[in-house]
Amino acid sequence: MLKLLQSRGLGWALAVGVGGAVLLALMARGLLGHTPHYDELLHVLSARGLLESGAPAIADGLYQRAPAFTRAVAWSLALFGDSLVAARLPALLAGAALALLLGVWLTIRVGVLAGATGALLLCAVPVSVAMAVFARFYTPHALFVTLMLIAFFEALEPGRRWSLRLVFVALGVIMLLAARHLQATTLIAFGAGMAGVLAVLVHDRWDALRPVVRRHPLLVGLLLVAAGGVLLLVVARLGLLERLGDTALWAEKHAGRYQYYLTAFRSELPLLWPLLPLATVVALAHGRQRRLAIFAVVVFGVVLATHSVAAQKAMRYVYYVIPWLCVLWACAMAAALDYATRGAASDPGRPSAGVSWVVVVLLGATLVLSVEGTRVLNLAAGRLAAISDLPYRNEPDWAPAQSLLSAHAGAADRIVTSNSMKAVYYLGRYDLELNATIVPETEERAEFGRDLRTGSRVISRPESISQVLTQPGTTLVVLEEPKIGSASGVPVESFGVIEANCSELELPAGTRLRAWWCAPGL
Repeated sequence: MLKLLQSRGLGWALAVGVGGAVLLALMARGLLGHTPHYDELLHVLSARGLLESGAPAIADGLYQRAPAFTRAVAWSLALFGDSLVAARLPALLAGAALALLLGVWLTIRVGVLAGATGALLLCAVPVSVAMAVFARFYTPHALFVTLMLIAFFEALEPGRRWSLRLVFVALGVIMLLAARHLQATTLIAFGAGMAGVLAVLVHDRWDALRPVVRRHPLLVGLLLVAAGGVLLLVVARLGLLERLGDTALWAEKHAGRYQYYLTAFRSELPLLWPLLPLATVVALAHGRQRRLAIFAVVVFGVVLATHSVAAQKAMRYVYYVIPWLCVLWACAMAAALDYATRGAASDPGRPSAGVSWVVVVLLGATLVLSVEGTRVLNLAAGRLAAISDLPYRNEPDWAPAQSLLSAHAGAADRIVTSNSMKAVYYLGRYDLELNATIVPETEERAEFGRDLRTGSRVISRPESISQVLTQPGTTLVVLEEPKIGSASGVPVESFGVIEANCSELELPAGTRLRAWWCAPGL
């Protein structure tokens, strides 16, 4: 059995990878029909536009970000019908492919235990399931970034033919371009990958470099400082520092929280995250997988540090580096197993293989009973009621109020809403979006600026909503409760204008929506 856990055969690699992909699909199946989110409707609606007119149109605008992913959503809608579940299948497929890739690669490179650890841990991180049921480009981006980094690492393998090295480098570059098409943060991943490559090269050549460092420590230090200075200069000249400092209004509260991701990972992985430093030491201390552990540590560390400094923060932004957290744990588990088995074979005083298996079983039971383990089991079994923090559970749901709102929308001269995407999806139209976050994203970056994605105007200030409500005709206002009173959504003063001039409609309970009918002189 111990030989099986250390096996690197292709058959076992495929079994482990497929097992990870199936597990993620099982965990995601009960969440595929969740209430839609603003961001994913950008792709759903523009995919409809592609199917109807050949252009990624939403109302009177165009959504042109990550067009390849929008086209994938359109293909899914054409194949499986126009539904949210169909729109989310490309993301789920990419997430399953990522679990498959990680399980297969880690098994071939390290062993069955490592492959199973990596694939299982990837599924256990809550953000993995959340992104797999989200019609957005995060899972394909993570897949392309992981392929890119694997290719760069494999190009460093000692004794490999130069022709094969070039093939891996070419694959890495292709994946770099594919990932960059989806996300600008690919530049951070590429920089982290290059830092990982450099760290592995230093490790491989340390015997030759050590005497130089010992003889000329000051010169080496100055060269490192100079290299860091050049890197900072390049980053500054490319405008990357400014981009790291940019943030949307909704994310401003976390802009200066440099510990944000440390806290977020602790919430996502309450058992495994605090133990990560220990796992890292174990992985780095083991010679057989030290090169891979060094690469994973550097990649994960650089990405996490960069995003911690960046102003705009959310777990989905660092999802692409989570596979390398899984790689670290995979290396640590393989190292612990190797230590136990080699120790038992070489030293009669060491624990026997049987005792080692008792330890493995106890560790397995600990994981199963942990928060991470119970979440995986509950999701895989479809016991959603047992999970208190399901993704998108608190998203305002327009569906129960759709018929009532549609009736008023048909009679209204204009519609004002805090969520333009849901208004288009459920009501078929809107005229103005009342949302402070979107104002700086408009063409004019000002009140009544045009949102190029839909062609409609955006407002946020009380004088703006007052101007709209005093126009001739009637206005239907639909606001989501989480945005009411928020400086990044519907500011208190603007909400006060609506309450003072409009009559509130009664909506079904639990929607987290409020609506008003407004007419001059009401």
